Amino acid sequence: HRVDVGCLLLVGPAPLAQDRTCVSGQTCLIDGITGVGLQTTDVFAVLETCVVASTSLGLPAAGTLGITAAGPSGVVLSFGSTPVTASSGDYRLCWCAEAASPGSCSISEFLRTDMGRFTLLGPGPLHQSRTCVSGQTCSMTAITGSGLTADDAFLVLETCGFATTLAGFSGHGHPADVTASGAAVSWGSSAVTAAGGEYRLCWCSAAANLGCSDAEQFRTDVGSLTLLGVSPLSQDRTCVA
Repeated sequence: HRVDVGCLLLVGPAPLAQDRTCVSGQTCLIDGITGVGLQTTDVFAVLETCVVASTSLGLPAAGTLGITAAGPSGVVLSFGSTPVTASSGDYRLCWCAEAASPGSCSISEFLRTDMGRFTLLGPGPLHQSRTCVSGQTCSMTAITGSGLTADDAFLVLETCGFATTLAGFSGHGHPADVTASGAAVSWGSSAVTAAGGEYRLCWCSAAANLGCSDAEQFRTDVGSLTLLGVSPLSQDRTCVA
C-alpha cells in the first residue's frame, strides 16, 4: 500500500486517559478536556462502563455533564449547581458526537468513546447502616469508601444537608473521634441519650476546605443510624395517691 490517498481526521477526545477526580457532597467541575473537533453539542457522561446504561448511580442528570465553557485550553464540564452525592468509586468518562447522529447521544449505547477515569472520593457504598443503643456509648467501625481521612467529618442528622437540632448526641451529633483512615467514628465516653429512632449518618470531606461546621455541608448520606430506645422522650404520666 504505497499510495497516500490523503489525511484521515478522527474527531473526538484526545488523549483517551483524561482522568479527573471530584468529591462526594460537592459540586463537580471538570476542566481542560481536550480533543479534535469537539463541539458544544457533544454529549459527555459519567457511566460505570461506556455503552452500558447505568440507571442507579445517583449522579445528577443521570450522569450527563453539561458543557459550561469551551476554548483553546479545552472544554469545561460540570453537573451544574447540584452536588454529587453518589457512592464513591471509579467510573468512566464517556463521549458521543451529537452532530454525527442527531438525537442518538441521549441513549447510553451511543456513548462508546471511553476518554478516561472519573474518580469520586467519599464513602461507598451508601447503605452503611449502623445501630446504637440510647443510654450507651456509640461507635461504629468498618466504614468504607475512597480517600477517607481522619480530617473528614461525620454528623448525625434527620436528613443530610438540612440543619436539625438533635438533643442527646454529644457535640450536637459530631463524633468525638474519627480514625486515621476514616473507617471508624465514635462519640467518645459520653452516652447517647437521644430518642430512639432512625437517623442519618452524613459525611463532609476535609478536601473541600469548607470547615465542615454547618449541617448544610454534610450532603453525603452514608446510611441510617438506628438508635434503639424509647421515643419520644416526653411520655409523661400521672398517678393519684
